[in-house]
Amino acid sequence: MKDISLRFLWYKIRGYQISFPSFPLNSPTSEEYTLANLPTLPYCGLYLGINGPKEKTNVGHWNLTLLGTAGDSLREVSLNTDQMIWASGSRDDFNLYDLDKSFFDPQDKQAYTVRIKFTPSSSNTVGTGALFIRCGGQI
Repeated sequence: MKDISLRFLWYKIRGYQISFPSFPLNSPTSEEYTLANLPTLPYCGLYLGINGPKEKTNVGHWNLTLLGTAGDSLREVSLNTDQMIWASGSRDDFNLYDLDKSFFDPQDKQAYTVRIKFTPSSSNTVGTGALFIRCGGQI
């Protein structure tokens, strides 16, 4: 967990980011992660970070499911990447998300399971992808 808190004037804006292992965009991947004791900051985003493509294109199909402690589905995204919002990350990166389905508010003492599945649109796709979660740290 990386602290991405910042100061704006005299306010401290708390934030953190959790990054997960990257995977190649030219082969299918399926992973499951368990999270617990997340700081309870509102409006946490579940993103697909990609490096490689230079513009918005369909590099594959992204499935993400966020489950709560009881196994209940809290968020579910199942879209081709060209149907998602592409936000500029760093120089050669994009952060992909769905405005309606990619955000949640962590609850105190809740454990979460995140399941991801990526199916490439082509074996010729160049680059890497990774799940990451970002909470707060923004104005």
